[in-house]
Amino acid sequence: MNLAIDTYSFFINFGRHQYKPSNPWTLTRYFDFVIENRLNGIHMDPAHYDPVKDVPILDHFCKENNLYIELGAMEILSDDFMDYFKAAHITGSNILRTFIGGSPDDDPAVMKTRITKSKENLSHILPLAEKYQIKIAVENHIDVTSDELDWLIDFDSPYIGICYDSGNFAAMNENPVKALKRFKDRILCTHLKDVCPKEIYPDAPFFGLVGKQVQFCALGEGILPIQAILSKLLAVKGKDTHITLEIPTPVQSSLSQASLLQQEVDNVLKSIEYIRRGKPRIMDGKKGDNN
Repeated sequence: MNLAIDTYSFFINFGRHQYKPSNPWTLTRYFDFVIENRLNGIHMDPAHYDPVKDVPILDHFCKENNLYIELGAMEILSDDFMDYFKAAHITGSNILRTFIGGSPDDDPAVMKTRITKSKENLSHILPLAEKYQIKIAVENHIDVTSDELDWLIDFDSPYIGICYDSGNFAAMNENPVKALKRFKDRILCTHLKDVCPKEIYPDAPFFGLVGKQVQFCALGEGILPIQAILSKLLAVKGKDTHITLEIPTPVQSSLSQASLLQQEVDNVLKSIEYIRRGKPRIMDGKKGDNN
């Protein structure tokens, strides 16, 4: 198993989203974390790098340290999507993760239009993806159901599939294990994360469908069968596949900035230890495997 940490796991420290720390992380600090923790690759959230000016930096770091790279792109309908596509080509990232965008609270007609237009855009992108051998991994970004995601990637091409995000399926009130079984042949990359009841962190924003919201937490501290999910992923994708952890820490208003920033790093470190210590059994689907 080759392990990477999505930069969104440090969204609080990076300060590119709703929280703005006084001394935000740079790419260099993330790179240091990757080396210090003996990770095998990097997985970039699109908000954490510039798809034009940061490309040489990303490319040099990965080549110098013999690491693989997987890039994220903004929404399929975003004006700068092709900049991210070009960045993937230049850096040798054979995965480009993207999403629809929006919220489960959006008007259904608005979401239907967005999904339909996104599929139309994908039909134009796929010939380029095949030409440059870049696989487009569409994520359930807490915006679409499994049925909608299935329809969206329904192309006769091995260059489109999904980013399997265990926590996001749970946030959409879907079973992540059933989603894994449904999409197993089309999983191109992962965001492995755990969820817990929103009441665990009452002073932090939560995620998901109204009345079904969850919080995210360090792996092993939530309610998802993470080791079983990982075992099934390795069985489907092979023991040498790339596994990315995405560990969003709740932004608790009761914590000082220093405590919140450190908690984010600690949650990622605990998650790495949990994955490495667990040594999941690779399940073969034979009788007796009930997970």
